[in-house]
Amino acid sequence: MTKSDAAIKLHNKTFPCRSNIPVWRALEEQGLSRSGHLVIRESQLITDDEIIRPGEVLEIIPVISGG
Repeated sequence: MTKSDAAIKLHNKTFPCRSNIPVWRALEEQGLSRSGHLVIRESQLITDDEIIRPGEVLEIIPVISGG
């Protein structure tokens, strides 16, 4: 990972992603649905329109529903 790259972490695995793009685009590029995942930045829930900062690692948490 270069300094300008970012990463997303899902299920304890880290995947590289581009920086300076909205979160929703990074999810889309990884084949993940926008409505099925929560995104955490520095222990804070963020929306999928936030821009990914260079060098950061975002945590992706799948949304689980049931009855």
